[in-house]
Amino acid sequence: MRGQKNDDVTRTDSAGVFADALGGETLLTLIGTRAVHIENYRSILVYTDTEIRIQCRHYILSVSGKKLKICYYDKDEMKISGRLEVIRFE
Repeated sequence: MRGQKNDDVTRTDSAGVFADALGGETLLTLIGTRAVHIENYRSILVYTDTEIRIQCRHYILSVSGKKLKICYYDKDEMKISGRLEVIRFE
Protein backbone atom coordinates (compact mmCIF):
# COMPACT_ATOMS: atom_id res chain seq x y z
CA MET A 1 0.00 0.00 0.00
CA ARG A 2 1.14 3.48 -0.75
CA GLY A 3 2.31 5.59 2.17
CA GLN A 4 2.99 2.71 4.54
CA LYS A 5 6.46 2.07 5.87
CA ASN A 6 7.69 -1.49 5.36
CA ASP A 7 9.93 -2.45 8.31
CA ASP A 8 10.07 -6.11 7.26
CA VAL A 9 12.61 -5.62 4.47
CA THR A 10 15.08 -8.52 4.50
CA ARG A 11 18.66 -7.38 4.16
CA THR A 12 20.93 -9.22 1.74
CA ASP A 13 24.61 -8.99 0.90
CA SER A 14 26.09 -8.20 -2.52
CA ALA A 15 25.46 -11.77 -3.75
CA GLY A 16 21.80 -11.64 -2.70
CA VAL A 17 22.34 -14.02 0.22
CA PHE A 18 20.32 -13.37 3.38
CA ALA A 19 22.73 -11.64 5.74
CA ASP A 20 21.09 -13.09 8.85
CA ALA A 21 21.30 -16.64 7.45
CA LEU A 22 25.07 -16.43 6.93
CA GLY A 23 25.82 -15.80 10.59
CA GLY A 24 29.50 -15.17 9.94
CA GLU A 25 29.95 -18.14 7.59
CA THR A 26 32.51 -18.02 4.82
CA LEU A 27 31.01 -17.25 1.42
CA LEU A 28 32.58 -18.74 -1.73
CA THR A 29 31.81 -17.54 -5.23
CA LEU A 30 33.24 -19.79 -7.95
CA ILE A 31 34.09 -18.30 -11.30
CA GLY A 32 34.22 -21.45 -13.40
CA THR A 33 37.34 -23.49 -12.71
CA ARG A 34 39.62 -20.45 -12.95
CA ALA A 35 38.90 -18.39 -9.80
CA VAL A 36 37.18 -18.29 -6.42
CA HIS A 37 36.18 -15.22 -4.43
CA ILE A 38 36.22 -15.85 -0.66
CA GLU A 39 34.50 -13.61 1.88
CA ASN A 40 34.63 -13.71 5.68
CA TYR A 41 37.81 -15.69 6.34
CA ARG A 42 40.27 -15.41 9.25
CA SER A 43 43.81 -16.02 7.96
CA ILE A 44 46.01 -17.59 5.28
CA LEU A 45 47.74 -20.74 6.58
CA VAL A 46 49.54 -22.12 3.50
CA TYR A 47 50.29 -20.39 0.21
CA THR A 48 52.00 -22.26 -2.64
CA ASP A 49 51.29 -22.44 -6.36
CA THR A 50 49.56 -25.84 -5.86
CA GLU A 51 47.75 -25.37 -2.52
CA ILE A 52 46.26 -22.49 -0.56
CA ARG A 53 44.81 -23.20 2.90
CA ILE A 54 42.58 -20.64 4.56
CA GLN A 55 41.47 -20.60 8.21
CA CYS A 56 37.74 -19.89 8.37
CA ARG A 57 35.55 -19.58 11.43
CA HIS A 58 34.56 -23.26 11.77
CA TYR A 59 36.90 -25.09 9.39
CA ILE A 60 39.95 -24.89 7.17
CA LEU A 61 39.29 -24.28 3.47
CA SER A 62 41.81 -25.97 1.18
CA VAL A 63 42.11 -25.01 -2.50
CA SER A 64 44.31 -27.27 -4.64
CA GLY A 65 45.25 -26.87 -8.27
CA LYS A 66 47.93 -25.52 -10.57
CA LYS A 67 49.44 -22.04 -10.91
CA LEU A 68 47.38 -20.80 -7.95
CA LYS A 69 47.84 -17.23 -6.83
CA ILE A 70 46.08 -14.81 -4.55
CA CYS A 71 45.09 -11.92 -6.80
CA TYR A 72 44.15 -9.66 -3.89
CA TYR A 73 43.18 -9.88 -0.25
CA ASP A 74 42.20 -7.69 2.65
CA LYS A 75 40.87 -8.40 6.14
CA ASP A 76 37.49 -9.61 4.81
CA GLU A 77 37.87 -11.03 1.34
CA MET A 78 40.24 -12.44 -1.25
CA LYS A 79 40.35 -13.78 -4.80
CA ILE A 80 42.33 -16.88 -5.79
CA SER A 81 42.97 -17.62 -9.45
CA GLY A 82 44.64 -20.44 -11.37
CA ARG A 83 43.47 -23.88 -12.39
CA LEU A 84 41.20 -24.92 -9.51
CA GLU A 85 41.01 -28.70 -9.13
CA VAL A 86 39.83 -29.43 -5.57
CA ILE A 87 38.10 -27.30 -2.92
CA ARG A 88 37.90 -29.11 0.41
CA PHE A 89 36.58 -28.27 3.88
CA GLU A 90 38.59 -29.76 6.75
